[in-house]
Amino acid sequence: MNHSDTIKDKYRKQIINHSSHTLTQVEALSIFTSPIFQKAQHIGCYKALKPEIDIENLLKLFVKNKKKIYLPIPNEKNTLSFAEWKLNEPLIFRHKCWVPSSTKTMNVKSLDCIIVPCLGVDIKHQRLGRGSGYYDRTISRSCNTVGIISPFQQINESIGYSHDITLKEIIVID
Repeated sequence: MNHSDTIKDKYRKQIINHSSHTLTQVEALSIFTSPIFQKAQHIGCYKALKPEIDIENLLKLFVKNKKKIYLPIPNEKNTLSFAEWKLNEPLIFRHKCWVPSSTKTMNVKSLDCIIVPCLGVDIKHQRLGRGSGYYDRTISRSCNTVGIISPFQQINESIGYSHDITLKEIIVID
């Protein structure tokens, strides 16, 4: 284990015990009106695990405005596929995340943007995830990626590697 792995593990241990924050309807509306989401029709999302931000109210706005939402499905290549998901459809807990039961997937390059689950984000906008590397192996540098975090998830130093994805936009919820 090298120095950066040790630092990442330290932050994971600090952050993982915090409670999750659920976006209020006002916060969700504020995020929804940002340009990246106004243009997007196909949006990669996630169902939150503690302490990730619960974006359920944002998902409801997407659906209400006829945008399609997609959830990740880990595959045998240790990358992610994304399947369309409708609110209230059953989910299965697999590979440390909630996945849709649908097997019809969409190429990640066809998504207009992806809201990436974050345990933290460093000063270079590199995401701290759960350590499996699925998002890093799946998402290209050109993909529109968004992280939605609480202030305690901000990391005031650089902890990433060159292969870690850099988020295009960070939204901090107070």
